[in-house]
Amino acid sequence: MGKLIVSKNIIDLLDRHNEDLTKKWAKLVRNHPGTVNYQNYSEHKLFTRYRRVYLDLLKWLSEDLDDEGVANLYTTLGKERCLEGFKLSEVVQALLLIRRVLWFEIENESLMDTALELNLQIEMGDRVTAFFDRAIFYTAQGFESVAK
Repeated sequence: MGKLIVSKNIIDLLDRHNEDLTKKWAKLVRNHPGTVNYQNYSEHKLFTRYRRVYLDLLKWLSEDLDDEGVANLYTTLGKERCLEGFKLSEVVQALLLIRRVLWFEIENESLMDTALELNLQIEMGDRVTAFFDRAIFYTAQGFESVAK
């Protein structure tokens, strides 16, 4: 079983549970004390925001999105959130909550049966973390470029 199969399994899993994952994130972001501005958004708008990051992660996992693409997308996202009046900490927390919801689902489903498959899942976890590390960094850069 190669990285591509593990990636496809994870993508399939996330797709199957997308609506539930979206609802979990919307509930978390609406109730978290560090994401106050998100509480003012409609469920539809929250779903749209979640979906944007979710689809970008899927592209990253399937290797249809590279570092430069993440930089462009999330620099723009940071600028947008700054212009909307969010605090940088809120935007970062919202991204961390997305990562937490997605990764919890991946771990909860335990797609791996052998040591090799477990090793590949750990590698995939590293890819998920790498995506969010980049997304958060470029979001902060974009945000700061407007906040100056």
